[in-house]
Amino acid sequence: MINEIKDQLLLTEYYFQKGDYFNAEKVLEKILLWDQNNSKANEYLAYIYGNQGRKESSYNYLKKASEQNDCSPEALYYLGTFQVEKNLYQDAINSFKKSIIKGGEFFEVIYEIGAAYIKLNDFEEALKYFEDCLKFEKDSYQIFFNI
Repeated sequence: MINEIKDQLLLTEYYFQKGDYFNAEKVLEKILLWDQNNSKANEYLAYIYGNQGRKESSYNYLKKASEQNDCSPEALYYLGTFQVEKNLYQDAINSFKKSIIKGGEFFEVIYEIGAAYIKLNDFEEALKYFEDCLKFEKDSYQIFFNI
């Protein structure tokens, strides 16, 4: 069954890259019948729904994917961006930090953490993250404005 799921995920990726969301979704539904907690299948569905403008469905599938140990750092980052939109700032910070643990730091995730701390009125913590952003983009007007 594990090899069959891997093959089906490869087929999903093929359809997804071609923009054939209809067939990708059909394959993913089949995978989730076998393993409803498959993080990659849930993540792909989230991206498909996100590309179709179905934000709430996308959010729910990212949450499901993020509950699994093998969740990708990208899924955690995008979950965090949804949580920011929903004013769930502490949840967003937690998702962003998990993304860093799994995949390393990058400008956008560090910036988003700083921005979330601003929303929580924790300016001292926000400043630390904005200063950390400078190691990625030394001349960012966005960072200097926030600092």
